[in-house]
Amino acid sequence: MTRTIAHRYLLTCELETTSPLHVGGHSGNRLIDMVLATDGQGQHYIPGTSLAGALRSWLTATAVITPEKIEQMWGSQRDNTGHASFIIVEDAPVSIPKNGRAEIRDGVGIDRKLGTAAPQIKFDREVLPRGAHFTLKLTLDVPQTGPPTEADITRTISALKTGLERKKIYLGAGKSRGCGGLQLRTQEKKLQVRKYELGTPKGILVALRNKYETNKKPETIKSLEISQGQPQITIKIDWKPSTPVMVKAEAEGIAVNILPLTSQIGEKTSLVMPGSSLKGALRFAAERIIRTLMPDTLTQSSTEDPSVQPKFSDRLELPLIKNLFGAGKIAKKKQEEKETGRQSALWVKDCYQKTPMGVDKWQAIAAAKDSPELVAQLKNVGLKATQQAYHVAIDRWTGGAAEGMLYSRIEPFEEKWENLEMTLHLQRLAEEEKLPAIALLLLLLRDLKAGRIPLGYGVNRGMGSIEVKEIIIKSSGITGDLLPLDSKIICAKGDITQIDQSLLETIDRAWQEWLTNLLARRSAVG
Repeated sequence: MTRTIAHRYLLTCELETTSPLHVGGHSGNRLIDMVLATDGQGQHYIPGTSLAGALRSWLTATAVITPEKIEQMWGSQRDNTGHASFIIVEDAPVSIPKNGRAEIRDGVGIDRKLGTAAPQIKFDREVLPRGAHFTLKLTLDVPQTGPPTEADITRTISALKTGLERKKIYLGAGKSRGCGGLQLRTQEKKLQVRKYELGTPKGILVALRNKYETNKKPETIKSLEISQGQPQITIKIDWKPSTPVMVKAEAEGIAVNILPLTSQIGEKTSLVMPGSSLKGALRFAAERIIRTLMPDTLTQSSTEDPSVQPKFSDRLELPLIKNLFGAGKIAKKKQEEKETGRQSALWVKDCYQKTPMGVDKWQAIAAAKDSPELVAQLKNVGLKATQQAYHVAIDRWTGGAAEGMLYSRIEPFEEKWENLEMTLHLQRLAEEEKLPAIALLLLLLRDLKAGRIPLGYGVNRGMGSIEVKEIIIKSSGITGDLLPLDSKIICAKGDITQIDQSLLETIDRAWQEWLTNLLARRSAVG
């Protein structure tokens, strides 16, 4: 049966990425594990399916539209019943800023016992740089006899407008590790919404010609007042490095072996610490806290043979950690033991150097042929305190420099960085884990302030130490009796004792109860 459409809305807007973006595809590139989606001409693009999933997820999370209405508009399928979506999302070709290109981000799993890279857990991901942009095009149809009704469609447009304006809609993979942020492009901050009347011959002709009456302005769509979003806690940390802080890039320079990782911002580039690296440091510290509090029986291998080392995935099976920091999909031998992945409740953004530099100037640093040229190029981009440091391995027999073991690296000194930013999405945690997760997060912030959590590369060799100036914690969307304060939590200068005393007592009590119950359950099982 054909559909009889009364009205058609066309929504268009220009979006740009506020962080690197990965929407996966398939290609014959064997050098990259996770490649970007490309069309038949090799052009990077965002599939309409990915955009539709992100937009639908935002609408579901806001709860301003009921799940039933969302299914009526976006389609559903159950057994042999269902219907197609009344909302059509087009594929979106991507434009990369001038002098820009897709970047490669490396990832590695760390062996919890040895502290080195775990076997077979090395991977890399191709991402679009920050500042890449594309056109979002949606077609929203209103049938002559609903559902969905015209009010449902206009409310959907308003909710999407609100999400894009507030930078709340994320896209693609790695969202909890600094990827996927979107915003309305600076040059085109407004959404254009055109409405066509398809119930009359004149309206059909206008739609077929893809023309709009010159005397008729685009529809005015108001933003929704979404006062209570999903319950979450946001954290901003003002900090500065005490020693050189960087994340190692995979590529080497000519005059220097080890370069800091950079990422493009529009037409410039900047030193960057990816959210994946920052989150990994926090996870490692959180696991240390849990393992300290738990008896050895909770973290031993499932095998009784001490000579058999547990698998990498088995070492990650710690209470609260898995749900707070996420876990990948693990396929075990027995089908009934197959475990699906879990998205992280804690999202950590990339952290960039405050003063970007020209892409060509950074390329000149990597291409410098000798040390004097390298030093000159560093000063040329304003990295006057950054230096080329030389290191060598010592021959254990002769006590001299080991042959072929001399290397150098760029060590950024006195650089200014953006705030560290992270968000705890409480809806992703079970009710009994919410307050314990907040308690664990506060312990991590305490340790970060105390200088116990180094960041980045070379933390065992004098790098990665930071000084925390101020920590600001805010809560939003929290209702009920979860916390005594439902508006803002402020933690000045990283001193968690400055938080409201009743709030601290509530969190501490929940933390102690969670530990007691966990130990009791494990003792009963044992």
